[in-house]
Amino acid sequence: MTQQLQIRRYQLQLLLVWQAVLLSPLLGQEEASSCSELEGSCKADTPSDDADTGRASDPARIARIVREEASPLPRPSLVRQEVDELRAFIRNCEARIRLLEELRATATSNHNNSALASFAEIDVTKALHGELPAMADVAGDEDSASRASAADFVVSAATISQGDPVAFMKLLPLRSNRAIGGQGHTPVGQLAMPTSLVIAVTGDGTVRVFTPAGEMALTFPTGHEHPVVLLNVPPTQNDYLIATADSNGNIRTHKLTVRPWRLTREEKQARRKGRNGERISQHLGLQVNVTSQLQATMRLPQIAKNASKQRLTCLVLATHQGSRYLAVGDDKGRVTIFTKTGELHAELEVYTGVPIQSLSGHIGSLVWVSGGEWGFIDLEEPKVRYMSCSKFSGRITAAIIEGQQSQRVFAADEHGSIWVFSMKSKSSCRIDHRFPERSTGVPVELATINGFLLALDRSQEATQGRASVVALNMSVVGKGRSDPNRGPAVTWRRWIAPPKSWSVLKRSQQADLMAILSKDGMEIEVIEVLMQVYAPPMGDVLGNLKLPVFAVAIIFVIGFQYVRNQNSESDMQANGGEVE
Repeated sequence: MTQQLQIRRYQLQLLLVWQAVLLSPLLGQEEASSCSELEGSCKADTPSDDADTGRASDPARIARIVREEASPLPRPSLVRQEVDELRAFIRNCEARIRLLEELRATATSNHNNSALASFAEIDVTKALHGELPAMADVAGDEDSASRASAADFVVSAATISQGDPVAFMKLLPLRSNRAIGGQGHTPVGQLAMPTSLVIAVTGDGTVRVFTPAGEMALTFPTGHEHPVVLLNVPPTQNDYLIATADSNGNIRTHKLTVRPWRLTREEKQARRKGRNGERISQHLGLQVNVTSQLQATMRLPQIAKNASKQRLTCLVLATHQGSRYLAVGDDKGRVTIFTKTGELHAELEVYTGVPIQSLSGHIGSLVWVSGGEWGFIDLEEPKVRYMSCSKFSGRITAAIIEGQQSQRVFAADEHGSIWVFSMKSKSSCRIDHRFPERSTGVPVELATINGFLLALDRSQEATQGRASVVALNMSVVGKGRSDPNRGPAVTWRRWIAPPKSWSVLKRSQQADLMAILSKDGMEIEVIEVLMQVYAPPMGDVLGNLKLPVFAVAIIFVIGFQYVRNQNSESDMQANGGEVE
């Protein structure tokens, strides 16, 4: 065995020597050419001592020298490039060795504490010579960690700067422009119409209406004599309403009218003529004409003469069978419902003295949250329903209804965990899913888009001065960990500065919108959320029964033709005809 190793060693040495012999002429030629062409220090290029100095002033010689200096440098050969790369690698390794030696010297140096130095040397030794841990031990929770970058799905569309601080902000949905016409033709003016508007309200009650691109379309005062404390818009595209409430309990609704902007004849002629001989397009600039009109004024009824004035906590707009309603909750545990025209529809008491934390509107019903409990309010009866879910004992802080399935509710508990409940009856529900505990913290706000649940996590605002928007995949609802079709629970997470408020708008055949109001109220960022729901391809309906079904169908067809021919022959014989 030892002799074989020695023979193998001699063979390697001979191979190295042979390579050196073969490469030495090439390297010599490379060095000679580089010396003569780049450095200009070889003997062939250096003038001799007895050379005629007068030749230097020869014009032809000067022109030749200039041409040689201006000619491009020759490209080194592959061998030379490999040698240069090896030399650069050696220099990098030497620099790393020096850094490691300095690190070891620093760790072993005595900073008036020999024990600390020994511990530091031990740690450095472990770090340099210890084995790396497995990825399964280093990686975080696979359920709570995001699997994709938010930059792949979130695009900032516009940033709207404000002259005065904005107190509240909402996204108002508009009707789809491509549905207009009905004959497969849409007017050009309608195509330029936006599908949503950004509604911003200041503390003194001034409303500012912007397009998603950041253009101001309208500004008007709401007429409140007290500071505005609440703002909301309808969740559907049926009515363009803006509802505001002030600290004195007054509620005012304004109706917006949105039309395409039409230029007058003089404006069209002026644009055709243009400025400085250049024509201006008619589609340049603001393309929407927005006007406002006061629709109704409401006021909360006083509970009792000697009772203290109730404070409004939430405001929501909802619809039921074509009727529009406005509901407000206060800190006394009461929910007051008004009609679209401002008439009092109902006064309901949820929990006496317990504030209503939130109201979420949906078609035909409202979801309320108060004192850790939640339930529904029927707009038709009206009546308060208290929900009880088996195997759930937490306290709810936020709840919304899924847009596509009215029987499914997303709720967040006091620990920040998000639950998915499914309605079994008018007063009971069951748990369908629970998202990972570390996905979100408390407090958290919820919003839904197609196939995903967006959550605004404010748990790190006080400690780290930041918040995050988390996209949770709703396709994991109802699927266990062992299900191969189950995807990641957290799709992406985007870190943002602590916002004052946010709003999410779900749109059809377009990217969803999300608007974020900065904490100082001086900036509104409009964001497009580019996310699509994966629809699995439809499998074969017949499956393995395809051939038997086709065979039975062929037999039926042949049998039908046979019976038909027999009947025709019998009829001809009965009529005295001849059959060939």
